[in-house]
Amino acid sequence: MKKAVESSFLQRVTKILKTELYSGAKVTAINSWAIPTISHTFGILKWSKTNLESIDRKVRVLLTKFRSHHPQDSTARLYLPRANGGRGLQNLVVQHHQQTTNLRDYFLRTDQPLHRALIQVDDGYSQLKLADKNPPPIPVTISQFEEEWKAKPLHGRYAANLNGGEVDKKLSTSYLSDGQLMFETEGFINAIQGQVIPTRNRRKFILKEDLPSDKCRLCQTTTESIQHLTAGCTYLAPRDYLNRHNQVAGVIHQELCVQMGLLTAKVPYYKYQPQTVLENESWKILWDLAITTDRTQTKM
Repeated sequence: MKKAVESSFLQRVTKILKTELYSGAKVTAINSWAIPTISHTFGILKWSKTNLESIDRKVRVLLTKFRSHHPQDSTARLYLPRANGGRGLQNLVVQHHQQTTNLRDYFLRTDQPLHRALIQVDDGYSQLKLADKNPPPIPVTISQFEEEWKAKPLHGRYAANLNGGEVDKKLSTSYLSDGQLMFETEGFINAIQGQVIPTRNRRKFILKEDLPSDKCRLCQTTTESIQHLTAGCTYLAPRDYLNRHNQVAGVIHQELCVQMGLLTAKVPYYKYQPQTVLENESWKILWDLAITTDRTQTKM
């Protein structure tokens, strides 16, 4: 029976991952359509922690197969709420404990004669173990997942920065809370944040590959790490960094122009091409234009 339930559950997860739903919708679909296939048997069929961890592992394998989760990225982060920087997926071990505890509490609170009789004889016959007066131990909690994520040497760096006092956590995790990205894109972003992308530094010192050097393959000046590639490579500075800067500035430019009445309609940010000069009776906005001032110095 458990094999049939597990097979049905994994089939539903696979169907969801094959769709073109956004990331938030896919997680919601898994939590609300796939997981109830197995969770409605909690307290009826005997599921061990090992069984449930094995099924959770198979779900992660499916996520990796559909390019939605890097196999070396933080496992704990998958099960954290999206507002906390996680992916929002429900963990079967946690769900099993919550549902069996709630069902057990219901039977222990009831005054029905039949229920009282069941409590007296259920000495291990069901998974609820109603005759045992000691509550079952808590296997794992969401807070423990968060602590596990923070404790990782590499994965935990992003978690530490996210919870730092100078970072707006709500805005920083809004791409997760909104859930409007494709699931694959979201997984790739999380892999970068978890620093599991195979940079030379990671391959040489974490994966212990036999590399002659960990220097950046582009600039050859310093170690090739995620931090270096995203903000410190002199080879990428005049092109990729500048293009990234201009894309962000273009979003701000369009918003300002609409607010000041210089533009009447908005276009998607990736189609927007700022004009060098835009002006009306009250405002004038310049884009990528050199301005000569009394402090301008011209070097010969």
